[in-house]
Amino acid sequence: MVNLTTRKKFVFTGITIVMTFIALACAELLLRAAMPRPQEAFVTTVAYDGIQWHKLNRSYLKKYFSSSDVLIPELKEEQFRITRAKNSIRIFCLGESSMFGVPYQITATIPGMIRKQLRHLYPDREIEVINAGASAINSIVIEDLARNVSELEPDLVLVYLGHNEFYGPEGVGASWLEKKLPFITGIQRAANSLAIVRTIDGLMTTRKNETVKELTLMQQVSQNTQVPLASADAERVFTQYDAHLRSMIALLQGKHIPVLFSSAASNLSFPPFDYAQLEPNVEDQVIALYHSGNAMELERRLELLLGKDSTNAFVNYWLGRTETMLGKFDDARRYLIRAKDDDLLKFRAPERTNVILRTVCAEYHVPFIDSDSLLRAMSPHGISDTTLFWEHVHPTAYGYYSIASHFIRAMREYNFLPAPPPSAARDLLPFNTDSLSICWLDLAYGDRSMKNLTSHWPFKNYSVPLAVLNSADNELRGIVESMYHSLYVEDEACYRTAEHFARMGKMREAQTTYEAVLEEYPYNYYAHYLLGSLFNRMGRPKDALRQFDISISSNPGYAHTRVERGLTDINFGKFDDALADFEAAERTNSSAEPALTASISYGKAVAFANKKEYAMALELVENALSLAPAYASALQLQAGIRAAMKNGAR
Repeated sequence: MVNLTTRKKFVFTGITIVMTFIALACAELLLRAAMPRPQEAFVTTVAYDGIQWHKLNRSYLKKYFSSSDVLIPELKEEQFRITRAKNSIRIFCLGESSMFGVPYQITATIPGMIRKQLRHLYPDREIEVINAGASAINSIVIEDLARNVSELEPDLVLVYLGHNEFYGPEGVGASWLEKKLPFITGIQRAANSLAIVRTIDGLMTTRKNETVKELTLMQQVSQNTQVPLASADAERVFTQYDAHLRSMIALLQGKHIPVLFSSAASNLSFPPFDYAQLEPNVEDQVIALYHSGNAMELERRLELLLGKDSTNAFVNYWLGRTETMLGKFDDARRYLIRAKDDDLLKFRAPERTNVILRTVCAEYHVPFIDSDSLLRAMSPHGISDTTLFWEHVHPTAYGYYSIASHFIRAMREYNFLPAPPPSAARDLLPFNTDSLSICWLDLAYGDRSMKNLTSHWPFKNYSVPLAVLNSADNELRGIVESMYHSLYVEDEACYRTAEHFARMGKMREAQTTYEAVLEEYPYNYYAHYLLGSLFNRMGRPKDALRQFDISISSNPGYAHTRVERGLTDINFGKFDDALADFEAAERTNSSAEPALTASISYGKAVAFANKKEYAMALELVENALSLAPAYASALQLQAGIRAAMKNGAR
């Protein structure tokens, strides 16, 4: 029988525990109120151009990474309608850095080129291709993203993954306890979302200076962890990958959402990052012998080394290069695949990763495209190299175009797309930067980004040929640097680049730049306005009017577009329409901006002068000059009106 003292101890202990939980709950609520954080929802809601939009939450991935990490991968802030248009096609693209589009930022990506091609094939439909890819994530995170995407009415989900399974969240860097008891990871992630835990973690963690240049995501996520292919860690990763693929497919199939997977493509000609060290001077001797061109002797020596250790990535790699020199391309490919698989730093998906994907897709009757085999087949001798890759895994713009086209052909083959209208184009757009709306800035940003990536660990003496940046002038280079260091957002960098090209007389480059913005944000009234103004400078007033109409439909209150359209109407002799535009501009010029007011008065003066109502025209142009005395066009118009009146005109 429990005595009274013991009973009191139980009561007081229970009260203490309850009070502690209450205190922690109050502290949690107070911290959340005092220190608001980015929403943890996958999407947020914004109003833009009179439309309600979903926007991907760029901070959503924080929960998968430590708060002590200097670099946290982010989602692209893609926007798409909350209420879908009746004729829309909505496709979500999930995956890692190659789906995100590294090293590009705008339209030179798989989602960007798929979007452009579908708009070409379906001009009567609203096309939404949402890029939900991100760097340094793997199937564990992508399964979570698929769960969120499944609630957003997708017509199709495209997935490209496989390279980050070893070093992504819960990969080989997981703790011993997490590996033994996987459910602990979920508990830990839930705890990390608490404000109290984040606050304590912030106080106890010494953050690294974010200006440190040497740190890259590759270094941060891998921690230089070597992973032999035949190891318990590797086996765990493959098993985990298989399980997450099955879970993801079951989720999407359960909601009747079609999904199309792609294998992960690799550059077979890229040297392994790490391998078991050989005897002193052997590596230098092998490389020297290769460059001497004595392929037969090198083949003999490498085969002897391979007999001692068949899993050495260095030996397999140089044997592959040697067999290529000897024209034995099938053998070369086999050795280079072994070198990739046995690279101790697992930044390229081993062949088994793609085999698992192919097997699971076949079992669940899910379509699968083999981008890896495609890019190999397009490369010299069937061995992928820098023809289509920047470095070990990230394709060039043409490589991404090839994968995007492969996706679209599969969409057609599996009837994932509606029948196109009879008048629509049947063929895909060829690779051309202008027709695909791939602007110079995106290519230059790719140059800058890849130059930085390959100049740091784990790359050794690896240089990439730059596509466009070397030939750029100082102003363009400055814009790229500002965008790279986040001083300009993409739109601002595009506008500055386009205006620079226009001043230089490079109108096609300027046009493509504005079109790249509109591919990402088709209802951007300001970009439509700027493109319309450019068309006027190019002598294309009909195209200008079309852009001004779209701009006004998106934002009727932007007075500058009204003024530009009014001046363009005058060129077509539509003087009354022009006056209606100028009057609408007056109504929306709430700030009474002097320069804009002067432009409106000038525009009205031009319209009245063309209607031969010179007295009204003179009054208006003089009002414009009172606001802007150096207004050259207004001074010229004033002189013309006075001359006409002097000649006896009414």
